Amino acid sequence: KGEELSTQDAALEKSLLEGPSPAAASAVSVQQEDKEDFLSNIDP
Repeated sequence: KGEELSTQDAALEKSLLEGPSPAAASAVSVQQEDKEDFLSNIDP
């Protein structure tokens, strides 16, 4: 019995097959910037 892909897994597989999209790349860069801002704001 094969397992069916969940919607999220199917979308991830599709995005990997299609290659990086500008939207995905910008989302990752925004997350990294937010994380850096968060870490820098922790310092007193």
